[in-house]
Amino acid sequence: MKRFLLFLSFLLGIVFLLIIVVSITGNRSSSDNVISANKVFDVADYADRNSEVKTIVAGPIVGNDEYREVRISVTPNSRTIDIIQGYQGKVIKTQSFANNREAYTEFLDALSDQKFGISRDTKLSLSGSCATGKRYVYQTFDNSEIVSDVWSGSCTRGSSQGSTIQIQNLFRRQITDYYKFTAGLNL
Repeated sequence: MKRFLLFLSFLLGIVFLLIIVVSITGNRSSSDNVISANKVFDVADYADRNSEVKTIVAGPIVGNDEYREVRISVTPNSRTIDIIQGYQGKVIKTQSFANNREAYTEFLDALSDQKFGISRDTKLSLSGSCATGKRYVYQTFDNSEIVSDVWSGSCTRGSSQGSTIQIQNLFRRQITDYYKFTAGLNL
């Protein structure tokens, strides 16, 4: 009888522990699920899809007439650079180049190695951040719908886990004569 009660107590203890574990894991907030989902994001998974990756380099926060951004968009068929004036997004200079699926796949693999599009927890917002520096936005689209949107800055890490320097170098190398095209912008 003593052994039976000991065995029963042991079983009840295990059941009690299982109930606690299930209740703790079942009460995760939705933000915990988002973080988990972002950790498994891999831009390389979009190579064979109707996808597009973009980076936007925004200059310091200044008057509308002096504000500039450089946007580079890459798809399986094209590589495009735009110079944007003002906060309303007026394109003042653009150039496009052909691309192909094989080059796009290599590019996405390289971005994946640099953790492109993978987010981290931050309480910072892109708006108004790094006011005297540069801000970098990294976006991935699948069938024109955004699937990843992270950012970093020259004076803060932002929401991106990726290597800003390496990601920017990869995007610049997608544009023939990038530095000639952007001469005088300081971006």
